[in-house]
Amino acid sequence: MISGTPARLIFEDCHFESYTSGSTFKAVSIATGVDRFVTFKNCMFTAVQNISSAVAPTGAIGITTMNGQVYMVNPYVYGYSQIVTADNAYVQVLGLNGLATGHLIGIAQGVDAA
Repeated sequence: MISGTPARLIFEDCHFESYTSGSTFKAVSIATGVDRFVTFKNCMFTAVQNISSAVAPTGAIGITTMNGQVYMVNPYVYGYSQIVTADNAYVQVLGLNGLATGHLIGIAQGVDAA
């Protein structure tokens, strides 16, 4: 949870790993008071799958409003249903991996290695 009124936050080369049975879990929640920008540069957001009771959370980032933008620069998102649970103009994804169609835009899809 990024709370309070911090301004100009940058996370670089970070890894947010989760193992949850709660579909509403968020790796990061952005509070309304966050100011200017939050940048996640080359960060991984992964929700472990294929473990007992693990589920795909509905979104990696929780946000309703803020005074600025969230920038995800070259993110890697895996195991979540969406990057943000609902369409949100505050979150901008710049250079992403994954599918380019439907609600899975930017979500990496694992392929079983045979």
